[in-house]
Amino acid sequence: MLLAAAVNHAAGIADEVWFGAHAGDDAAYPDCRQSWVAAMSDAMRSAYGVGVAAPLSGMTKAEVVALARELGIAREDTWSCYEPDGTTPCGVCACCIAANKAWATAAVRRAAE
Repeated sequence: MLLAAAVNHAAGIADEVWFGAHAGDDAAYPDCRQSWVAAMSDAMRSAYGVGVAAPLSGMTKAEVVALARELGIAREDTWSCYEPDGTTPCGVCACCIAANKAWATAAVRRAAE
């Protein structure tokens, strides 16, 4: 639903919408599988002229966090929550827990370097 809204918004101003699926989510979420992304991209491009891509889908969450840190992106500038309280991540859903763990692990690795 959100991806369809993003494609609708992008029509006429962009040729592709990216979303943050990553390796590890594909087992639980069909929309994080490369086959789904390719099929959705084909359908959206055909209907609206806007493709869909998941450029992080070959990376683990830890690798995504490492890349974010290299790019100067802070934890508070990211969003992984599926059950937000208004504009604040809940901090307790599976996505928040996984993201917090990945960011904490990245901090420990960076401190050890």
